[in-house]
Amino acid sequence: MKYVFIAVLCACVIIAGRLFGIGFSRKIKMSENFIGFLTFAKNEMSFSAATVYEIVNKYVDYYPQNSALFGEVTEPISESMHRSLQSNRFFNQKQKMIILEFFDTFGTGDEEAGLNLIAHTLTVFREEHTLLVSEIRTKIKLAHRLSLLLAAGVAILFI
Repeated sequence: MKYVFIAVLCACVIIAGRLFGIGFSRKIKMSENFIGFLTFAKNEMSFSAATVYEIVNKYVDYYPQNSALFGEVTEPISESMHRSLQSNRFFNQKQKMIILEFFDTFGTGDEEAGLNLIAHTLTVFREEHTLLVSEIRTKIKLAHRLSLLLAAGVAILFI
């Protein structure tokens, strides 16, 4: 019975490490969702004369699984994004600033200015995303290794 308890305890520690890694993976997913939105917005700007609000609503309609990025979408979008990002823990501070700067200026100029803004934001955000991915992968590996070591330590301690 003692060994069953030890095995269950070790499994719980390993599962906790995996869940911790899933939380980090969610940060990568949210970052990829914003890059996907920028690509979608670029295509919409190129092929239609939609407003920012229409583009965001269309994106949310087409990709409802990615709607957590925007929260509750209302006019004006920049204020909606400010509210949404205040409680968002998946973006770091630099990413939040990039997103807020984008939505503060998106739609204020003509079509060419909008496309240039999207291209610039894509470049800057992808660089930040690349840094984030390498950092998070390292943290996930570390969390998995530490959970395995902790499980082994618990097993040794109780045996």
